[in-house]
Amino acid sequence: MRRLAWLPAVLACTVALALPAGEAPRPVAFFAEARVEVDADGKVVKVDAAQDLPASIRTYIEQELKTWQYARRHREGETGNAATWVSLGACAVPTDKGGYTMGLAYHGNGPRIAGGGRWQVTSGLANAVGKSGFEGDATVHFVVNADGTTKVESVEGLDDKRARKAILPAVEFWLERMRFDPEEIGGKPVATRETVPLRFKQGGRHESREDTEARLKAEAMQSPQCKLAAAAGQLVGPGLSAVAVDSVMDIVPSI
Repeated sequence: MRRLAWLPAVLACTVALALPAGEAPRPVAFFAEARVEVDADGKVVKVDAAQDLPASIRTYIEQELKTWQYARRHREGETGNAATWVSLGACAVPTDKGGYTMGLAYHGNGPRIAGGGRWQVTSGLANAVGKSGFEGDATVHFVVNADGTTKVESVEGLDDKRARKAILPAVEFWLERMRFDPEEIGGKPVATRETVPLRFKQGGRHESREDTEARLKAEAMQSPQCKLAAAAGQLVGPGLSAVAVDSVMDIVPSI
């Protein structure tokens, strides 16, 4: 996914969400994706939010993304409309009059995990890191091919020979078995170069995902606008995500 400086987009839009009988309204945060197609001038042609979202939420996301600014990044010899996948964090805060006020946080755009969803680190990669004893940061440069397969080009940060010998094959094995839904130009899938930052840590007790979500939800409760969607961007952050180096378009969210 191509990522710019973090830009929250907040809209005072009230929508209806179905709740179980007897359950009080509460802040809701979630991850969402949408496919955006633009013409040669960056004008929006079509926006499709994930179909598994409630209709009211899907409509809100689609309407909001239509107000954002898009710029085509033209490639030599390739013409037609361009399409990319947009990654979002969304927040819904209950209002006094019923319904919810929505906010969106833009995380990036580019190819997405095939079928949608979040990045997952395999046990094989985790075990390799544990055995190596390495702690530090690394950056993987790779290509998402037009057919959705990947190819690792290089890895920066694994300067220690022992760590590189243990971790590099595991990184390549992990990433090159992933599949993506690529970006498109003229209705045809195209390749996109990406980078993904990795942080390796050893042992110790780390805050679990459940504890993190509980803590951030409590923080979100303190603000009527989910801290102007900042809490949404943290609570449903991009997690492990790639940065598209040469995406088919640049995006500037409306604020």
